[in-house]
Amino acid sequence: MLTFVFTFIAIVFTLFGIYYLYAYNNAYYWKRRGVPGPISKNYFINFLEVLLNPNYNGCFLYRDWTKEYGPVYGLLEGSRKILVVADLKLAQDILVKEFEKFHARKVGALVPDMNKDKGVDVFLASGSRWKRLRTIMNPCFSVNNLKSLIPIMDDSCKVMMEFLEKPVKTKKPFDISKYYHELTMDVICRIAVGQKGTKQFDNPNVEMIKAILSRKGVEWLDDLAHMFPALGPYFFKFLLGFLVKFINLPGFHLMESIKKSIEEKKIEKANGITANTDFIGIFIDAEADSIKDEAFTKTSMKIEKKMNIEETVMNCFLFLIAGYDTTANTLAIVTWYLIQYPEIQEQLFDEIESCCPDDECTYDQLNQLKLCEAIIKEALRLNPIGTLVVSRRCVEPTTLGKIPIEKGTYVQVDVMSLHYDKKIWGENAEEFCPERFYDLSIEQQMAYFSFGAGPRICIGMRLTLMEQKLAFVKILKKYKMKKCSETSNECKLVGSVILGPENVMVEFENRK
Repeated sequence: MLTFVFTFIAIVFTLFGIYYLYAYNNAYYWKRRGVPGPISKNYFINFLEVLLNPNYNGCFLYRDWTKEYGPVYGLLEGSRKILVVADLKLAQDILVKEFEKFHARKVGALVPDMNKDKGVDVFLASGSRWKRLRTIMNPCFSVNNLKSLIPIMDDSCKVMMEFLEKPVKTKKPFDISKYYHELTMDVICRIAVGQKGTKQFDNPNVEMIKAILSRKGVEWLDDLAHMFPALGPYFFKFLLGFLVKFINLPGFHLMESIKKSIEEKKIEKANGITANTDFIGIFIDAEADSIKDEAFTKTSMKIEKKMNIEETVMNCFLFLIAGYDTTANTLAIVTWYLIQYPEIQEQLFDEIESCCPDDECTYDQLNQLKLCEAIIKEALRLNPIGTLVVSRRCVEPTTLGKIPIEKGTYVQVDVMSLHYDKKIWGENAEEFCPERFYDLSIEQQMAYFSFGAGPRICIGMRLTLMEQKLAFVKILKKYKMKKCSETSNECKLVGSVILGPENVMVEFENRK
């Protein structure tokens, strides 16, 4: 027995020693290649305690490191090799020019096997699978489909206005952020998964998605997956196949809810009582059991416009998350700027009165709101909320500048540094100046990454801009938004994946 104990201890220490040597060698990966960058004192987790902190976003750390190490540097995230780029030419090479070598995203480690798993969404997918899913989804965001979605958005905005009446009547400051979150969840549930009518302030998906974004219940498993990324897909299967029986996983409950919506939609379609304006209807039309993806090429390749049921579920899941937090946080950020700059708010009101004189707005009228769009884009330049998704994974060996990049290496664009670069945006780069978006230079257009760039630019960009414009049309036609004693003096952003303000305290004043 004693011999067994000593043998077991010896094996444990040997394995630990081997892993320590691996981790130590890995920690100096970039230094051996002559690439500067920070080296963590803890070789096992390598900045995970910061980069995966649910109350902190790594983009701020990247910006600080760019100031210290320059526009190109390397680091480790767990055991994953990351090259951070704040050089515009290299960023364009990665996202556009050399897209075929960087067509995969840098995604979390706790994800399914993106090549073998049936349930992969368009965000996680790469290569030919990504191109197939993206092609199927393009009709969701066509001009004709967006026009058909306006009545749904308009109705949800009207309901939000009804809920706003209560805090306005008190004549006391209130946090408008929660109203935006209820609005955007209502809209995305109605247009993505066919929710019937409005459910503002009575939608269980709101709390579920908040929990998902905070990694609630799976933090430790996510950290392990980053330390051992090759095991990530197995940890994911363990999560869905075993842990879900013992811990409350909001993501699992949301997927079950989506599956139920899909079955209901199929029954409705079989009875011929629905039109294909919501996303779930378009996905169901493309459903097939057997799908074969060809080898990926950027241009000429045959695409089979089909998707399996698992892909339908995961893509609906993706749109609920992406269409909720990003849009709501943008509305809150823009509101903060509008109350800080009342003269710009009044200019926007004048534009709204001119372009949208009636209670109902059309697609073409919303497109005429050029100042509104400039305000939104400038607010997102100063406060890019999804910087961490502007990243890629190298799928074949290549060279960036003079740096050899191995297959599997991740590249992260330091969006925050590029958005504040005075060489690109001028000496007023840190100032809120919406009119700059009336006449962007070619360099400025390339350096704006709030919606990503290249072939994988945000597929829902036009949809979210339309929703935000409509919300401000409804609000500003009725109210003036004003600062109050509780309004923060800075737009402080929080969040680990998607950034957003802690709160936006406002007072509303009736215009009539």
